[in-house]
Amino acid sequence: MLESQLWLLISGGFLGEKSRKKSHKIIKAHNFMEKTFAFFEDDREKR
Repeated sequence: MLESQLWLLISGGFLGEKSRKKSHKIIKAHNFMEKTFAFFEDDREKR
């Protein structure tokens, strides 16, 4: 949770009219990373 809040703070610093499309790609990549990490955490808990 803390990591995602920190990420939003960092990515928020890049937000602007010109970099909005680029930041959208960054956010999509971050969402993919979060899902991947959540999957590995669930896998670890099952073992």
